[in-house]
Amino acid sequence: GPRLGPKTPIDAIAAEYTTADPVYVAKTMALPHTYSHYRPVKGDGNCGWRAIGFCYFELLIHTGSREVVQGEQLRLSQLNDFLVNSGGYDPVMFMDFVEETLQLFQNIADNIHNPAAAHTILADTFNDDGSMGVLYHLRLLAASWLKGNREQYDAWCETGIEGYCMSMLEPPDREIEELGIVLLVEVLLRPIGFVLQIAYLDRSAGTEVNTHRFPESGDDGGPFIHLLYRPGHYDILYKRDPVQVQVNRVAFDPTTFGRAPGMPAAWGFENPLVHIPCAAPLSPMAQLADTSWFPEPQPDPSSTPPGAQTASDACTHSTTCSQVSTESQPTPPSATTPTTPTSSIRFSRYQYEEPFDVTSWPEQTTQSLSFKNSHFNKAHYNNPNFTPEEYVPEVIDEAERLERATRKRIRKERRESQHSRDDGSNNRKEK
Repeated sequence: GPRLGPKTPIDAIAAEYTTADPVYVAKTMALPHTYSHYRPVKGDGNCGWRAIGFCYFELLIHTGSREVVQGEQLRLSQLNDFLVNSGGYDPVMFMDFVEETLQLFQNIADNIHNPAAAHTILADTFNDDGSMGVLYHLRLLAASWLKGNREQYDAWCETGIEGYCMSMLEPPDREIEELGIVLLVEVLLRPIGFVLQIAYLDRSAGTEVNTHRFPESGDDGGPFIHLLYRPGHYDILYKRDPVQVQVNRVAFDPTTFGRAPGMPAAWGFENPLVHIPCAAPLSPMAQLADTSWFPEPQPDPSSTPPGAQTASDACTHSTTCSQVSTESQPTPPSATTPTTPTSSIRFSRYQYEEPFDVTSWPEQTTQSLSFKNSHFNKAHYNNPNFTPEEYVPEVIDEAERLERATRKRIRKERRESQHSRDDGSNNRKEK
């Protein structure tokens, strides 16, 4: 088969394990919750090196920046001295492998603004025999990093640094181990900020795969390479795109639909204020609620029965209705902005004086715990008229000053009374 397969829906992995151990079944069934696709990698002893190398170039394509690609091309070309000085390798031996890598960089940079073409070039390169030179270049980089940081990794190598390089890193078709992953991450991924995360599909306890991140301090927001490890084999994983959830907070005005022009007349709802004798409308907008903007047929005066009551006659039973006249009937809105009735209302002495708009969000006077934690409370951040209460020591209410003076006078009188009683008691003792 090909060295790198196409992106395949992640459900295909679950289908492979339908008759396997229940632990594998549970973990593979949970994979689609996090990942959408996977890319199979040929298991020829190079799958780990191939998966990391392919994803490294794939993330460079995702940056969409020619400068980033060329910067990485320059950085890896400058590591040739590192291969000679720290790794001890002969340039004649590794230059052909380096040229394969640098040529891939150049091909991607030339097509960076055509992602489809760049991805095709990358896939074709890694399925070609020339990709083996790229993979061996990565092996030499990892081995040179190990030799250049002996003190840090010496305890990991039972056979010594040179022995580990000769047995595990330098031989072709030798699968990568955890130390090799750490070395490749340090020399290839970490300098550019890429993070490697491996999901381990094994028989460990749990219903989901365990994941490990390289480096462990990798940024959560950094570009990620996701691999799936099954005993002795690596495949490439592709995570699902995060779901964008937009929360819209809507403030509902708990008032009657009568504020909308034409609503009562169109739907047959009568305004509840008509049951209050000669009640004045709350605001100019409330006046418009009783007005239909559609022409209504006027009755013929000659057809009106004698003795029929008109709208103005219906209010004559109350003395308060004497002021109702045809002038109080609403008129269509004009260019003049109506004034809003205001009054100075303060629900507490800690509240600033401000005009009270009866058409605004209705303020509640209840101070229960449920009210304080609800959006009806003006001090709650969900209230449309959110105004946090501030304590200003310099501003003291007049009532508070009087209260303090009263308490001070009472304490003084109590002290004087106590002194008088003490003096009287002492005089009686002396006599």
